[in-house]
Amino acid sequence: SLVWCGWRSLVWQVRDGKRKETEEDVSVWTFDKTDLSKKDRRGGPIKDKDVIEAVYQLMLKDMKTLEECKGSPGTLQMIEIVEEGKNALVFLTEPIVCSLQDSLCNFDNIPNGPSLHKESFEANGAISEMEISRGVCQVVEALQSLHTRQGRLHCNLTPESVVVTCSG
Repeated sequence: SLVWCGWRSLVWQVRDGKRKETEEDVSVWTFDKTDLSKKDRRGGPIKDKDVIEAVYQLMLKDMKTLEECKGSPGTLQMIEIVEEGKNALVFLTEPIVCSLQDSLCNFDNIPNGPSLHKESFEANGAISEMEISRGVCQVVEALQSLHTRQGRLHCNLTPESVVVTCSG
């Protein structure tokens, strides 16, 4: 499945994968700087090279921040950075199911989304009240951990930036 996350959905692509060494399931996050200037790009092409470079630097910083926050409760767990090139970034995380936005929009951005995710949530493909309560608690715990342990603030807390992992 392909998952789009955050306003950065216009740049990050997330796919299911397997880690070569261990055969464990992972999510593969990819960003290709050249995709930003493509005519068919969702959101339209970016033509300004300085803007493209600024977006690349922001994505690189996001990737490094996620790596630094490894082990913090409630945060997506990075497994490894696979590529940090001039034009592309690739890293592996624990498997994710979708973003919160995907679930709220009935998985419209994911091919065959509703049928793929029917078994992922307690309420037959929708988020139950129990899952909402548990999710809010996990988000608060993650924000508290980022603030107290990492000395960081999360400045993009949106349904697109909250991901649901296989473990909930």
